[in-house]
Amino acid sequence: MMISFPELQERWNKITNTDENYILVSGDHTLSFHIGYNNLKQRSFVVYNTGKIDDVPNSKSISAKCINTDSGIYSLQFSLQYPPLSEMFTLLCWDLMDNSDLEIGAINALIERYKKWQKLLQKASVSLLSNNEIKGLIGELLFLSQYIELYGEEKSILGWLGPDGADQDYIFPDCWFEIKTATISANEVGISSLQQLERTDNGRLVVYFMDKTSPNDPAACSLASVISEIDTKLKSQKMRDKFWCKLAQKGCLKYQIERYFEPKYRISESRIYNVAITFPRLSRANVPPEVTTVKYSLSLAAIEKYRIQRK
Repeated sequence: MMISFPELQERWNKITNTDENYILVSGDHTLSFHIGYNNLKQRSFVVYNTGKIDDVPNSKSISAKCINTDSGIYSLQFSLQYPPLSEMFTLLCWDLMDNSDLEIGAINALIERYKKWQKLLQKASVSLLSNNEIKGLIGELLFLSQYIELYGEEKSILGWLGPDGADQDYIFPDCWFEIKTATISANEVGISSLQQLERTDNGRLVVYFMDKTSPNDPAACSLASVISEIDTKLKSQKMRDKFWCKLAQKGCLKYQIERYFEPKYRISESRIYNVAITFPRLSRANVPPEVTTVKYSLSLAAIEKYRIQRK
């Protein structure tokens, strides 16, 4: 059985940066993983006996390199260069282990998973999310909470693929969902790329209408309260670990949660629109190839005929 994130964190916290030995944390995983500190006293995660690997990407916060031991065995070493991100680094290491637990192609799966973290790692910092980012994440989490109640935690968490770099926020075998937030009085909703609504299979556009409200508003929610509600719903430790990994990929780290009890938002309603073949949207097929980046807005009144939920 693979180690859980809390167990991994606990074992790492018991090692001091003066210790010279690494400890094995693989469990019954296909690969051999060790944790400890390198000679620069940096938290370090080593995948043993990987073979020679070239051009492993680095970021300003994490170095990744293939090392050749005295015995001639190549291993992949990830080292944290920015100590305030130790929680995120531990989550990343757990996530690499979880997504490479394969009989065949485990090393390639691990490297590809690491590359998916690069966008976050390149801009990683200890700063908080902006108000727009908070509002957008609340929308995604409100949908997640509702979906968990309907379809269970595993399908819901695994289908939340936006944090992994997917063009849509949620992708399930039978449908995809793009989540948006807007002010209560909004007349339009923004689409931030061609790819968000470009798919030809069955999809939904979900819009949550919300505004900032008083901290004392009993009907209000905050990012922290929505996260806490979902965390309580999750019964599987593995799904809880995946949930926190995805939050980290969105730039929301666990040790910062108490700082997200404000701002608070009042949710007035949600609307779901059927993104059918005739739904008005831009795509690569109807935009000149010379145009590389597109952001546009949809009139809520004009797409009312595609609305499938009224409450």
